[in-house]
Amino acid sequence: EIGDAKAALLAAGAVGSAMSGSGSAVFGLFESHRAAKAALLSLTGLGWRSILTRTIPREEYERCSGLPAQGGVKDY
Repeated sequence: EIGDAKAALLAAGAVGSAMSGSGSAVFGLFESHRAAKAALLSLTGLGWRSILTRTIPREEYERCSGLPAQGGVKDY
């Protein structure tokens, strides 16, 4: 089923498709939001849970996550 999901993402226009390290997810990378959204719509109904996300810069991740700037380690 993992191979089927990767192939479906590529057929839907992904420039790359892979499985997460733990195997809990298969994801596709698209050149634009429009391409990703079109793929999401075309894959609806295949029985997989699909979520459209976006890549964010490190600075935005740090700001949203509460981590210290410049990749520092947060002291708990």
